[in-house]
Amino acid sequence: MQPSDYLASMLERVNQERAAKHLHPLRVHSNLQSAAQRQADDMAANNFMGHKGSDGSKMAQRAAQAGFTGAAVAENVAAGQKDVNAVVDSWMKSPGHRRNILGNYTVFGAAYAYNGASKYKHSWAQVFGRGGNDDIDDDNDIQWTSTGHDFSPDPTEEDSTSEPDSMRQKQRNGEEKTVRVVTCTGCWCFGI
Repeated sequence: MQPSDYLASMLERVNQERAAKHLHPLRVHSNLQSAAQRQADDMAANNFMGHKGSDGSKMAQRAAQAGFTGAAVAENVAAGQKDVNAVVDSWMKSPGHRRNILGNYTVFGAAYAYNGASKYKHSWAQVFGRGGNDDIDDDNDIQWTSTGHDFSPDPTEEDSTSEPDSMRQKQRNGEEKTVRVVTCTGCWCFGI
């Protein structure tokens, strides 16, 4: 599967779900695309599925390191589904993942990685954002520090979305603003 193929299909499918709920369509954001690809590649290469990278990175850190400067970010990850429709169907059946897809976001990036030698073979990631480089006038020179809690997967939870974590952005001018961070705790989106 070529990156342009899955990205166009993912954008179309996500925007169909949003249109069904009378929500504005999302646009692809290159920084979020990079953050999503980093996580999908990491999951495929290191044979795992989760929000925490093999290097210990968290979703908000990856988005910031990719250059995203928005006011909110969220992430969906999955493994095992062979195509866009299968993975979006899985996410839409999960309350937390569905909430991200239908959330108050304006941009997103989606990624796919394949490793035939891994347990899951197919790895997927979506990173959603609001604000950001092309939506708000913001400095790219931002420092991030966590003000919330660490998330650990608990697939027994009825609702797979944790309480929002937050990050503090320190702007070049010294002002700070809180950035909402959403990630899920019940990541049971396996498609094997």
